[in-house]
Amino acid sequence: MRLPFLYLAALLTLAACSTDSRKTESRQPSSEEPAEKSPGTAPAPDLPDSLAAPRVGTADGAADPATRPAARALPAADTSRADGFYDAFGRYLAGLPARPGAPLPDTALTSRAWRTFRATTGAKWRQYTRSHTAPIRQWSAQELDSVATALPTVFYPFSGPDLLNVHSFFPQAETYVMIGLEPVGALPTPAVLQQPGIFKMTQGALWSVLNFSFFRTISMEKDFKSAELDGTLPILLLFAARTGHRVVNAQLVHLTPTGALAESAAREGSPDVPGSRLTLVDSTGRAQTVYYFSADISDGHLSQAPGLLPFIGSLGPVATFVKSASYLMHKAYFSRIRNTVLRQSDAIVQDDSGIAFDYFPPGQWRFTPYGHYSKPISLFAKHYQDDLKQLYRDSVHRPHRLPFGTGYNWRPNESNLLLAVRRGR
Repeated sequence: MRLPFLYLAALLTLAACSTDSRKTESRQPSSEEPAEKSPGTAPAPDLPDSLAAPRVGTADGAADPATRPAARALPAADTSRADGFYDAFGRYLAGLPARPGAPLPDTALTSRAWRTFRATTGAKWRQYTRSHTAPIRQWSAQELDSVATALPTVFYPFSGPDLLNVHSFFPQAETYVMIGLEPVGALPTPAVLQQPGIFKMTQGALWSVLNFSFFRTISMEKDFKSAELDGTLPILLLFAARTGHRVVNAQLVHLTPTGALAESAAREGSPDVPGSRLTLVDSTGRAQTVYYFSADISDGHLSQAPGLLPFIGSLGPVATFVKSASYLMHKAYFSRIRNTVLRQSDAIVQDDSGIAFDYFPPGQWRFTPYGHYSKPISLFAKHYQDDLKQLYRDSVHRPHRLPFGTGYNWRPNESNLLLAVRRGR
């Protein structure tokens, strides 16, 4: 009876918080909440001209790759060596042995506590690889190959530090742009390795990810504001190690109010959007870049991060990935980020907690459903989508098999994903 117990645990976990990372719904006062959209309502224009950054470059509106932040702002990276501290730190938290010459304290890898942590976490990672990483990689190689080839930049709103999943779905991307509520934090130092609670905090932060494939907001609010895990950078470095990367560099960055990327920490009290950037090399030698920005992207708070939407607009056409997003883009007060995604994306991969199906403009998208759609879990029951259910009932274009579990309905054969590809691209 282990599965029913785990499922009950998941429901209790979800009921205690608005789940997966960075969910802002719980922070919205109900008295200020705008009325929900009615079924079939067309999305209204969301951005004033001053913020609606147009696609630049070619005549058909696609961005010239040379204008994308990954190409425009990144200095040339020396990827021949990656034995520095940030690489060693990520491997240490991942329970992986250090590379030769890694600058770690002599006692770091010889302590009984680390050896016990390595054995425990290693078993969990092997199980997760069998149940999630391996089948996701195989599925994405078959189903997302053309999308990944055409769209080297992946946008992941409501992500938290979930590099693990976005890389599993899009392992060949050049650039990942992630946004969450959780703080960026400080760059880790060797002193962090001496914190007595670092292994317990790391295991706690990863518990829901390794069991249900998503983060819990209520836990992250505590986990990423501790001496052991100061912000999202430690977990991003851990995931970089566990996805087979070498970390070339980790930096604090920020977005200016105009959307320009600056290579320094955000100024306290300013409208700068704080962020981090990891420069990585994957197991094949491919250079990849990960941006994480900390911001509340509800309509009422985007004015406090004025550079965010212009920066997203400068990325050019992207593939957008959304999972376990608390159905926030179903709501009227997330219209700006929702319409930005619909305008900016040439492909969207999402579970039913992403953009509500009736917000997709008719005739502009080609849909491929995967898995099973029945209904949301009870916590989000009001976000049932009858039109999405009809798509899954199409007797001519039947849903394709989804060989893994993901999202809130995390059991295999109960999960769903939708691939939406813009027509004519």
